[in-house]
Amino acid sequence: MIVPRNTYRTGLIRTLNQLLETNKTVAVLMRDAAQAAQLFTTLQLDVAVSLLTEHDHQLHAGCVILPVYLAKGLEFDAVVGFDISAGTYDQPSDADVLYTLASRALHTLILIALDRPSPLIEALPQNLYNTITTANQSTASHAAH
Repeated sequence: MIVPRNTYRTGLIRTLNQLLETNKTVAVLMRDAAQAAQLFTTLQLDVAVSLLTEHDHQLHAGCVILPVYLAKGLEFDAVVGFDISAGTYDQPSDADVLYTLASRALHTLILIALDRPSPLIEALPQNLYNTITTANQSTASHAAH
């Protein structure tokens, strides 16, 4: 999805709650630990989420927020890559991080870009993702087939 940076919260809450209805494990993967902690603080009153840090030794069912580097070796029914934006993932070396993020999803992968997607995503062939247009805004849902 491509959403305005200043209005992402409502759509993200709706997306996570919908994913939790049909998935045992949902992960929101962030670039780093500070961003994960900030998003957890923003969402914890509206979505049943946990923050996974390097000090945790057990993975919880439900929705967890964590940095991508902690997700290596883990798999989740659904993954939301949050802030897959031009300013967050703009270097060629970021392709490896995005690969790790995308490969953690067993069934569903949703990438959410704030304002503009990463050029690494924009460079992908369009047959690799679905574009959805809603009445309020044009959104692109990037999902691996």
